[in-house]
Amino acid sequence: TLPICFENIYIEGIRGLSQRDIKYAQTFNFNIRLLGICSIKSDGRIEQRVHPCLISANSDIGRISGVTGAIRLQTDALGSLFLSGAGAGQMPTASAVLSDICDVAANRKVCAFGVNANNLKQGDFLTINEHEGEYYIRLTVKDVDGVLAAVSQIFSRHSIGIEKIYQDTPEEGKADIVFITHDENEKDIKEAVKEIAKQSFIVGKPVVIRSEV
Repeated sequence: TLPICFENIYIEGIRGLSQRDIKYAQTFNFNIRLLGICSIKSDGRIEQRVHPCLISANSDIGRISGVTGAIRLQTDALGSLFLSGAGAGQMPTASAVLSDICDVAANRKVCAFGVNANNLKQGDFLTINEHEGEYYIRLTVKDVDGVLAAVSQIFSRHSIGIEKIYQDTPEEGKADIVFITHDENEKDIKEAVKEIAKQSFIVGKPVVIRSEV
């Protein structure tokens, strides 16, 4: 059993997102969900991250809404398991608090990870820059000629492939361009977006969302 190493968990909130991103995601039949993801890779290293994700609107997690919470477990013997239920509200909160009180009253001590913390093994963790997957990238730009060509050249220099493009005009003189990439490396995406953000036609900060298709 491996410990959760909070120092090695990549954490990103939803502050940088807008209603436009929710709308554009739905254009591609995605929903945006804040997910906590932990997995053991083929080389034995551990990936831990919490951040907004693009999820297929037709998937189990993509259909979750409101105060409902969900967990998906990938197991060796049982395959994929999906659990969902109320995650907030008067009765769920009262149930959780009462359960803790009963455990204390009965002097029940259950190890959080099934074994004593002193017996947990140390793991080798991936950094977020080693993550690979599809990405949603939204650029708000000045509505002038040559923008798409310039952005495409930057993506090409960083060997980033584009699967889908969508363009909208949220207000006069500005345009939103949304890209869905192929499977790419996080470091390459960051370097490309950093270069794009320096261009004179960019308005505001680019938005990047990882996809969990």
